[in-house]
Amino acid sequence: VIAKILQTAKPDKKGHVDRSDLGIDLKPMQDLETFFAVDIDKGVLVNSIDRNSPAEKAGVKPQDILMDVNGRPVNVRFPEELAPARKMIADLPLNSEVSLTLKRGREMVHLTSATQKLQGAVGEEKEFKTWGVSVRDMTRTYANQAQLDDPTGVVVTTMSPGYPAAKAELAPGDVIHAVNGHRVEDLDEFSKLYNESVDKKQKAVLLQTQRGRGRQSAVLKVTYSEE
Repeated sequence: VIAKILQTAKPDKKGHVDRSDLGIDLKPMQDLETFFAVDIDKGVLVNSIDRNSPAEKAGVKPQDILMDVNGRPVNVRFPEELAPARKMIADLPLNSEVSLTLKRGREMVHLTSATQKLQGAVGEEKEFKTWGVSVRDMTRTYANQAQLDDPTGVVVTTMSPGYPAAKAELAPGDVIHAVNGHRVEDLDEFSKLYNESVDKKQKAVLLQTQRGRGRQSAVLKVTYSEE
């Protein structure tokens, strides 16, 4: 873990270890084998599925029994066996296809999903001084809590009075989806577009934002100090 953290560390960014996620909440099969007609020590119950998650998009449903992942059996009868099952998913390569075998009623269902980066409930936050705004990486958890259909973009957290973001009447909780027509998938993409704009000393920056359920545009009028 230490080696991976050092490998990904940059002067302006902390190192990290990425884990994979499918958006599935698992539950032990203890006392449920008879109800679901599953042999003892076979499978794990899909308790719930995150909205907009890879598992949902692949067609996984609550109360499916996950039998194997990429051909590796998943056996979770007791709570203490949950951690190895979660680790099996977390250790999968990021953005890779994964085959899932599930028992649904009396049928065996074979689905293909794709792993995503495991996120916390709160995304990483960063300040962008020239525009006078701090934003946080969007997470699937935040998008679901805010009832947003699109789980991409960055969320405005704070603004500096008198700076372009405040003058453009952005507000905490606004989601920025595009900068000058370029889609913002995450904080890294927003940082890249910000740096490009500042390097070019662009005096007007068009943002596509979302507030609640509505979409709107905001223009940042940026001034630069004379060197």
